[in-house]
Amino acid sequence: MVNPIIAGAVTITMVLALVITILPGFANNTGNSGSSQTGASSQAIDSSAQQRITALETALKDNPKDVATLTELGNTYFDTGQYGKAIDEYSQVLEQTPNNTDVRTDMGISYYYLGMVNQAITEYKKALDVEPNKVQTLYNLGIAYADSSPPDIEAAVAQWQKVIQLYPGSSDAQKAQEMIDKYKK
Repeated sequence: MVNPIIAGAVTITMVLALVITILPGFANNTGNSGSSQTGASSQAIDSSAQQRITALETALKDNPKDVATLTELGNTYFDTGQYGKAIDEYSQVLEQTPNNTDVRTDMGISYYYLGMVNQAITEYKKALDVEPNKVQTLYNLGIAYADSSPPDIEAAVAQWQKVIQLYPGSSDAQKAQEMIDKYKK
């Protein structure tokens, strides 16, 4: 039986993870707004996240293969910038649920943030093999191509054009067009 509190927390975390998947490119367009928020509020977040990590690690001692708990722990590591640890947790999730495109996309983002762009591209492609029209993954694959060495702007633009084609008029399409405009100058 699934604990309803954990199930609810996992659902919230998954929604947040979906939002976060679009941040690599979006963060580059937001400027420095909000950068003055440091100190007490960030320490409260850190303390809260650490408590959540400790609780999840404790829960995993009783059931080390619990996909929901592993995913939530991976997402918590991700949210706190501990991308290597997030990858470790996401890898365990993907051993059991290899077609989990949300986790695979988040693992790609974690690799991207660690500067491992080729691994990020690999994970995004695996996610798209399962869910070819996943907007966050298409968008992030474009960013990874643009940031690869050497940059593959043509491949990046192709991914963003897919976003525009699949989701015309959406905010995702608008962000994709902004990226195309940025790189096509």
